[in-house]
Amino acid sequence: MRLVFLVPIDEEKEREKDRKHPQAYKPKVEEFLKYFYESVDDISHRNLKSIHTRDVSTCLMKVVDSNHVNHYYSLKSFFDFTYSKDYTSDVMKNIRIPKTEVKNKEYLNLEEINKIKLFCNDKNQKIEDRLLIGFNLYTGLSRKFLKELEFGYFQPSGDNRYYLQFNNFKTVTICSHLSELFNEYKETYKVLKGKNKIFNYDGNYLSTKTKDITVKIISRKITPTIYSNTFIKEMLRITKNDVLMVSELLMESPHTISQHLEEIDEEEIKYERYLESLEMLYEKK
Repeated sequence: MRLVFLVPIDEEKEREKDRKHPQAYKPKVEEFLKYFYESVDDISHRNLKSIHTRDVSTCLMKVVDSNHVNHYYSLKSFFDFTYSKDYTSDVMKNIRIPKTEVKNKEYLNLEEINKIKLFCNDKNQKIEDRLLIGFNLYTGLSRKFLKELEFGYFQPSGDNRYYLQFNNFKTVTICSHLSELFNEYKETYKVLKGKNKIFNYDGNYLSTKTKDITVKIISRKITPTIYSNTFIKEMLRITKNDVLMVSELLMESPHTISQHLEEIDEEEIKYERYLESLEMLYEKK
């Protein structure tokens, strides 16, 4: 067997890239501008030059706690740009990054995992739904990777199995269960021409779709993050807390993976190996 070499992504660089993308911060900027225009009585002052630090601070105070940081970075990206073009003053200069309360991480339990596995194997269910849930369950990849999946990423590795070859040589080996789901999906849609993306969803809808399907299976809304948490926890257990190996497997930073170590030490429930663990970590010659 040979270990598949994976290239970890710099998580902070990826986040910074997302923050600077106009589509990422546009809704939050529009929300702020709506708030600002509605709070200004004098129409002549409804312009960018009239925006002050206190306007941004007041708006951020009205945001739900869990969204503080996202709103902060969205507004900072926007106002850094407007300041560089002299459209506004440096309104973000004295605004600190909001502190948010760290939530306890959620995981799937063994009973839920088994029910989800049965759903993935049930050919009476839509194959596209089973494949989406299968990817969440059997890879733990975040939605930023899942939404980019294309047919061309699937490379054969023998015996009707595949590995994923992402851009920039990032490689992920997938287990036989997921390979079977992909083969069934490919057979179902073989008549379609020019279909490149596996899932024609953006990141937000992919999360919504995942939750909507899962709630029908286990009566609990499960996000891709919870699937990923569960996968990380299981892989850390199998690898005896090899943070680096798991970070490479999921293309996440070691810091992100290490956040699950404490929960593993405290958790007494023993999971069955719902994954073919060695298949996920190694590729047979």
